[in-house]
Amino acid sequence: MPGSLSKNVFLPNKPWQSIRALRGIAAIAIVFFHTWEMLIIYTEGKGFFHHFDKVWQHGAAGVDLFFIISGFIIVHSTRGKFNSFKNGRIFLQKRAIRILPLYWIYSTIFLFLVLYPDTLKRTAFSLQYTVFSFLLIPAVNPVNGLDIPLLPQGWTLSYELYFYLIFALLLSQKERLLLPWITLIFVSSVGVGFFIDSENPLVTVLVNPLLLEFVMGCYLAYFVRSTSMKNRFCYGMFFIGCTCMVLTGIFQPPINYRLISYGIPCFFLMTGLVYLEKNQPVQFPRILLKLGDSSYSLYLSHIFVVLVVSTLLKTQTVPWFFNNDVIALITVIICLIVGHISYIIFERKLYTRIRSWVISY
Repeated sequence: MPGSLSKNVFLPNKPWQSIRALRGIAAIAIVFFHTWEMLIIYTEGKGFFHHFDKVWQHGAAGVDLFFIISGFIIVHSTRGKFNSFKNGRIFLQKRAIRILPLYWIYSTIFLFLVLYPDTLKRTAFSLQYTVFSFLLIPAVNPVNGLDIPLLPQGWTLSYELYFYLIFALLLSQKERLLLPWITLIFVSSVGVGFFIDSENPLVTVLVNPLLLEFVMGCYLAYFVRSTSMKNRFCYGMFFIGCTCMVLTGIFQPPINYRLISYGIPCFFLMTGLVYLEKNQPVQFPRILLKLGDSSYSLYLSHIFVVLVVSTLLKTQTVPWFFNNDVIALITVIICLIVGHISYIIFERKLYTRIRSWVISY
């Protein structure tokens, strides 16, 4: 089994540069997606930016890439820490410190916007909905009926939390049993989804095919340790991923096939880059790596920039010489800047302080 291999295992001294870069790409893709959505709603869709509509609308695939990356990172970082209930508890503790404080900060800001009169009319205050949102328990928005939390991007964190809970339980088992167990659990839960038709948002998460993207990342982490791939095949995998993305843009498959249209292409892209980095040092633009480091902050914070620009567009207070292309460019740049500032001020310092406090306690 892959988990029992002790030789020919690649353990880089530094974090995977390809993973950092892919996280940056995933976050930027999501920013472009929401910027495109905003301009479609509030403008006439003119300008050079809108010539690439089919590109921007598939920026949502950044979420799928994040899920695969998450599975990869978790398996890679927990090697040798199995067969221990204590490590499962520590794992959940670290993941909670990593994702919840920053999520709660931005959820609180969003809550203030909801409570402020005439700010967010598509959302109303509900105590149960708010509590569920802060706890990442899937719930239905009382106004628009969508099964997304108070902070809209938080819907993906519910999937992450479910994956973390299952993984923490499996840390009590032998490492060689991880892949069989995690495959059985998630394939079974997704399979159940084909036989039930429930509108309950919690059930929707538990049976969603997107869960298999975490499994894909787990398999990649295991096999990259024990197998090799020639460079020409690495480039081939990357090319296949790009080609599949292009085909998705051409044929526009239904959202129900997201695992196939987004998940599989992202898996091929990531496989090619990770194996290539295993073979040789891979250089990425420094700014892309920095964006990868701040990707979580960027993911959570960019919605506020988009909301501000949306308000200016809706009230027609944007200067007349700001055409759609300028608006798109400024929106994306501000999102990137705010995300990086958030990473420096909140995420990095907050994580360090809370972790040191918990450990000392």
